[in-house]
Amino acid sequence: MTNRLHEKLWTYTYCAGILLFLACNPRLAAQPGFFNFNYPGPDTLAVGPDCNLSLQGNIPNPTVTSTIGANIITSQFDAVNSGFAFSDLFSAEETAHVFWFVEDDMGHSHSFEFFIFFVDLSPPTFDLTGVNDTLFFNSIAEVPPPPMIPITDNCTGIDTDFVQTDPPAICEAGTFTRTWTATDGYDNTSTFTQTVIISADVTPPTIIVFPQNGSAPCSTLATSYPNWLAAQMAVFSAQDPSGIQSLTNNGPASFPPGCTVPLTVTFKATDNCNFMIPTTAVFTTSDNMGPVVVDPPLDTIAYCSFGGSHLTKLYEWINKRAYSTVYDSCSTPINYAMKINGNVVDSSAVVAAFWASFNSPCATQMIGGQMVDQVSAFVKVDFFATDACGNETFVGNAAFAAVDTIPPMLAGTNTFEQCGGGNDQMALQSWINSKAGASINDDCSIPFWINFSYLSSSGESGTGSFNSGPFPTVAANNCNWWVDVTFYAGDECGNHSNLTLRFQIFDSQPPVFSGLAPD
Repeated sequence: MTNRLHEKLWTYTYCAGILLFLACNPRLAAQPGFFNFNYPGPDTLAVGPDCNLSLQGNIPNPTVTSTIGANIITSQFDAVNSGFAFSDLFSAEETAHVFWFVEDDMGHSHSFEFFIFFVDLSPPTFDLTGVNDTLFFNSIAEVPPPPMIPITDNCTGIDTDFVQTDPPAICEAGTFTRTWTATDGYDNTSTFTQTVIISADVTPPTIIVFPQNGSAPCSTLATSYPNWLAAQMAVFSAQDPSGIQSLTNNGPASFPPGCTVPLTVTFKATDNCNFMIPTTAVFTTSDNMGPVVVDPPLDTIAYCSFGGSHLTKLYEWINKRAYSTVYDSCSTPINYAMKINGNVVDSSAVVAAFWASFNSPCATQMIGGQMVDQVSAFVKVDFFATDACGNETFVGNAAFAAVDTIPPMLAGTNTFEQCGGGNDQMALQSWINSKAGASINDDCSIPFWINFSYLSSSGESGTGSFNSGPFPTVAANNCNWWVDVTFYAGDECGNHSNLTLRFQIFDSQPPVFSGLAPD
């Protein structure tokens, strides 16, 4: 290579010293002397894939003729004067100074010379294995990033440039291009353009994994249904050229109340273009069992009082369904019903039946497994519970009784009779027979008057019957006489009470003189 460089320098110096241009032109049409020498070209050779090339096989032999009619016996490459072999390789930007030896049969010879310039005319090469110049996609979302295309050059390094036109918006149709430009060190340039064609996304997603139907016993719905719904959402999947925006369902978080019939849940897959595709799955359960009784209804006794607390207790007993407890793990809400003698009744009818029982005699009743005395009112109710599916359970029956241990309440006032105002004895007897106008009340049992007793200021005492006596006797001419009468009453439950009132004679009139002469 050093000899070749020296040869180049010598060639350039030689050419610079030649006054005539034709002396250095490799396509010299005529050679002075005994030979006509013509090298037709080329004077420039492009190097190959390895950035080198030899003269051998790449240039034609020069044309040589004799100017004196002699025969040309030798026309060949002069390796000695050229300083290199005909098969030696030259790189781009190198020049071969070629000497060509010719000889005729008359003893004449000469070495002609010409120059061959080696250049790189090969642009960079794109390795497009697996790379298509046109791509088709159903959505811009499907377009992959630009590929990394291998680029090589036979001689130098490469500068690359990439340009992409504006792609269409998601869901829209359109076309855009990607262009790679590669330039080597000798300004040889190659270009590759990829065209990407996008179709508009006008279709809904495609479901890949569908939700599956499920089922569970009614008793495990509280956990089985939410677990099923979560499991279906975990596997529910879809695909779409524009991508999936959301996967949703309309199932409630917990199984809805009411009769536990199969529940259909709609699952929806929505793409980024807002196209949606639905599918459904059914969660199946059933309920053929009625509500379960935890606490049966209780027989209850309330004691009568003048404040009506037994009635308050009755209302509570009705509202709390005789303190029974019922639950249903499947079909809520639970509806309750009451029956008396097989007839469906409401709360007011139970109260009415209880009130009506006051008209029956006070008696001993079997309540809560024991005999109870002084029962003045009694009602027995059958309780039923029905779930939302219509499954009915007999909760039980229970009695509510009012026990009367309170005697009748008596109230009255004392009476004062004007002395000499009339027949005091008749007034006293009428007052006693009318029970002194006293009131008698009993909230639970039927009250009645029994008899009376008395004690007068004159020491008279006794016991009498109303309207028949005996009665106390009003003392004559005694304007301060009185008698305390005790009235006795009872009710049909055997409760008794009494009230003592006074009948008193008084004198509030002054004496009247008669038969005296006037002054």
